[in-house]
Amino acid sequence: QLVRWRGDGRPYAMKLVRLEDASASEGAMEALLTERRALVECAEASHPLLTQLRCAFRSHRHLHLVMPFLQGGTLATLLQRQQPEKVLREDAARFYCAQLTLALGHLHARRILFLDLKLENVMLSAAGDATPVDFGFARCDVDAVAGQASRITPSTTTLTTGHRPHMHPRLPHSPTPRHPARSRRLVCR
Repeated sequence: QLVRWRGDGRPYAMKLVRLEDASASEGAMEALLTERRALVECAEASHPLLTQLRCAFRSHRHLHLVMPFLQGGTLATLLQRQQPEKVLREDAARFYCAQLTLALGHLHARRILFLDLKLENVMLSAAGDATPVDFGFARCDVDAVAGQASRITPSTTTLTTGHRPHMHPRLPHSPTPRHPARSRRLVCR
């Protein structure tokens, strides 16, 4: 939902989550709390390629998450506009890969894994900068380098590693991965 801040008049995106839906299952509530926590961490990090939670508040029926409005649309929308091949030029692809690598690297340094990287979850700013959004599947307090978790253990937590259409064909489609953090490699030639 697009809103305007009374103080500065600038547009902001407000995500509304119905508390009734979130409290219906333990997993939905955990995802909501994880998303809020990851967004708070991003705001504290103040990285230019990460969305920053401006405020979060609760009304009678909703949790409200207010973030800057990124008016460039999604990376998926950008690809749809590329006629007729629907592919990016190599220099543009390298630019977006580099920006996402920096953003994800900064998240990993703050012990956050962003597990839902897909074209629909990358928003573009007015300047064309790529920003990962939707931290619902994120995991906090994870040591991404060592593949170990401080609070999350493989025996007590299963990690969603993406949606089947976006998974690498060589990855097993097991609902219960053996490791808390799967290694992903980004290759730009």
